[in-house]
Amino acid sequence: MATYSIRIHPERVRTIPDPSFPGMKTLYALVDVHDLPSTQTDDGQRRLQLGLGPDPRIPRPRSAMMKQISESLETWDGTFHLLNRGITISAQSADYDNHTKLLSLIVPEDDDRYGILDGGHTNQAIETALQKEPSDPDSLRDQFVRLEILIGAEEYLVEIARARNTSQAVKPFSLNNKQGAFQWLKEAISPFDTKIRWSENDPQEFPVLELIQILAACNPTQFKFNDHPIEAYKNSGKCLDYLLDAQDKYGYKRLRPVAKDIWRLYDTIRFKWWSFYNQPHPVTGKLGRAGRTQEVLGRKRGRTGLMHYIALNKKGNPAAGDKHVEKGLAFPVLAGFRALLEQGPDENIRWKVDPFEFFDKHGVLLVRTVMDASDSRDNNPHIVGRDSTVYDLVYRTIESELTKVENEQLRAQLAQHEAARV
Repeated sequence: MATYSIRIHPERVRTIPDPSFPGMKTLYALVDVHDLPSTQTDDGQRRLQLGLGPDPRIPRPRSAMMKQISESLETWDGTFHLLNRGITISAQSADYDNHTKLLSLIVPEDDDRYGILDGGHTNQAIETALQKEPSDPDSLRDQFVRLEILIGAEEYLVEIARARNTSQAVKPFSLNNKQGAFQWLKEAISPFDTKIRWSENDPQEFPVLELIQILAACNPTQFKFNDHPIEAYKNSGKCLDYLLDAQDKYGYKRLRPVAKDIWRLYDTIRFKWWSFYNQPHPVTGKLGRAGRTQEVLGRKRGRTGLMHYIALNKKGNPAAGDKHVEKGLAFPVLAGFRALLEQGPDENIRWKVDPFEFFDKHGVLLVRTVMDASDSRDNNPHIVGRDSTVYDLVYRTIESELTKVENEQLRAQLAQHEAARV
């Protein structure tokens, strides 16, 4: 439990009971930025103490929004409170004493319902400004910030956060994460959940929307053998909607037992892509030359970002000669592995055979199938990733090879049965 005391002049603070909800109230105040609750670090820097709490968006120090706020604040001309909408805080209680001119604010630290609800960038900009020494402090005026403190609004925090973050709309997945909608997915992909950017501005390198696209591409409940997941490649927002369906109509939670495998499989496909391509063609026997393909040469920027194989704990290096693989090439292969998935007795999805052993055995054929298709599509991965014919070709190839495996297993079982009879 954290209690903060903020000095405010009586003329700059007002408390208004909510007209619709008894027990709820809002305290409005204009506070000198120097009087915000803070602590001093060992190196003499000031750190503001209020945490983000219900705010779904972590501030980005180098964002355009942060730059704009900082420039307005660091003029020290006294106009900041007129140009900035301030900070909204959810608190357990707030009481102002006219005699001491102190606002007592109780904000539990171990409960994410309390803290900054909106205005995280403003809070960060103020902290940064307080750490800088003005060039001529005697000629500058104090800056004030608007505080709006909500008491008793716990039930409505998500809706309030959604409505308040309108100057630059909060991404839907940030709000979904705040509501706990991804908790089952975090558990399913643990320990790699710590590598995911679950909310915008999080420092992690892998966005949750891409993970959801990967799961969608390999979801046999939503995408049957003749209904290929083109949408998984081209529309991450729709994939998010499908995953969040309240009744789980599209079966994403059924993927829990294999979710981590699907992500690892996607990384494995991309990681081994060019080594498989360089092997002899299964039909012509011709060796591939990955470094000469237009699919590699055509990408000039962003190649390093395509060589992060998070689920394999590996990272490629273009300077060392590693080559990127576009999503449009890898997705038809990943989607084809729906043929190896089935629904178990508990309705959860499971593998018919080991997908990694299957890819090691048939990866050259699958990679060459996609690359041959790319040759007839202007060597454009974006076109390949949207072409249902390519998806169908890969799916039927995997289905055919799976049938051979299943027939071999059946013959082995029959042979054992006959041997037992003898």
